[in-house]
Order: sequence, then structure tokens, then C-alpha cells
Amino acid sequence: MAVCARMRSVSVPESWIEFSEANIRRSQSERSASRDIRSQIDQLIHTVTTSIASEWNAVNSAFSDRIAEYVDARNKIQAHLAKVGARTDN
Repeated sequence: MAVCARMRSVSVPESWIEFSEANIRRSQSERSASRDIRSQIDQLIHTVTTSIASEWNAVNSAFSDRIAEYVDARNKIQAHLAKVGARTDN
């Protein structure tokens, strides 16, 4: 039995070729899978970047609108206050 176990671990050119070819096939498969994953990651990064830029622009636009509304309301209140002050002074 020890002889059989030992025989399995003996390296002969044919077994080495089979092992090397299987190793090469597995390596090619893994490299292909890595390329696919990198492609998916690149696509996801592009999608997320585009989405973030779009949201950033939407928030900035809404914030600018609120600032304009605030300035308009403040100006109207100040104008009204000036009118009230002018009436009370007379």
C-alpha cells in the first residue's frame, strides 16, 4: 500500500504535461474572469460617477433656487418694513 501511494507522487513527463496544461487552462479561465470583473467594475464606477454628478447638480440647482427665494423674501420684508416705518414716522 505504501508503494501505491508513493507511485502516485512520482512525476513522469506525461503527468507533468497534463498537470501543466490543466494549470494553464485554469490560469486562462481565471484571467478571463478577472477581465470580466474589471469590466463590470469600470462600468459600475462610471455609472456611479455619472449618478453622483447628476445628483450634485440637482442639489446645487435646488439650493440656488432656495437662496434666490430667501433673498427675494428678505427684500420684500425689508421693503414692507420700510413702508411701515415711513407711515409711523408721519
